[in-house]
Amino acid sequence: MRMLDPVLVVHCPRDETPFGERISEEMLSAIGNALDEQGRRSKVIPYSALHDNPGNCVRGNLVFNLAYGWIDPRGWRRFDQPEVARRLRSAGALLIGSEPDALERAQDKLACAEVLAHHGIAIPHMLGSKEFAGDFVVRKPRFGACHRGVTIMGVSDALALPISPGFLLQEYVSGPEYTVGVVDGRALPAMRVIVGDASGPTALGATPGDVRLLTDADQPTGLDALAESIGPMLGLDDYYRIDIRMRGDVPVVLDVNALPNLGLERSFLPMIAEAAGWSYGYLIRAIVSSAERRWGAAVESTIPAVAGTCGSAIQKVTVA
Repeated sequence: MRMLDPVLVVHCPRDETPFGERISEEMLSAIGNALDEQGRRSKVIPYSALHDNPGNCVRGNLVFNLAYGWIDPRGWRRFDQPEVARRLRSAGALLIGSEPDALERAQDKLACAEVLAHHGIAIPHMLGSKEFAGDFVVRKPRFGACHRGVTIMGVSDALALPISPGFLLQEYVSGPEYTVGVVDGRALPAMRVIVGDASGPTALGATPGDVRLLTDADQPTGLDALAESIGPMLGLDDYYRIDIRMRGDVPVVLDVNALPNLGLERSFLPMIAEAAGWSYGYLIRAIVSSAERRWGAAVESTIPAVAGTCGSAIQKVTVA
């Protein structure tokens, strides 16, 4: 099998992202080194160089999409993560990571929960439903990722809020929390999530303090199979991460991260991989290999390189 080369690593500078996500030079270098060790070529390209005319650069090439949304510095508009992915895909990019529709589905917390519930997976009960119980409510934006805008409040405070279609009011599930990373369809061992040092209700994004991931010898069985089953339900590809809390002995899916961060220091998926004995380079190569198999095992032919707006000759390939 011929490898699909080069791998284009597309990212946005911090000041051009909607929420200030930082893709460090160290992370980009580590990804490049991981691919070098596999004998692959790679090229780092800022998304701004592709936005107006991405086709000549990305068509037929594997694109490691690290563009978590983009703000046009010309002031024209903001593009959310699924929109950026859709623009790259429409230009012919072979995306590493989930397709635009899957990103959109996962980032719509209401639509995502409805899909999971349809397949019999437990989700947090909505405030006002007959199943709701407890003294606390988690308020979260309907659209978004990375636990932004999450707050915990009492039921009476939640009931006093004006109704907003942009926010969900969900049951606070008080059991232990776990996160499970899935790469190439296989779940890595679940990790227990400890949020800060608070003794009361805690939630990622709502509770200040350090977040720790710990191995848990007493963790419930079946979390890995649950996480693996969610990928096909939502159409997720190559890598993703699931957050789960226990309601008694029932795992409740809190969040689906369809394009988890891959930062070297604090991002959960690399931490999960390291606990499983994977190096960062092995994680990156596993993700890229998953995408390559998905896009096709055989490369029919190479076409003469074209000079695109990214400023260099990029080899075009056709996938059988």
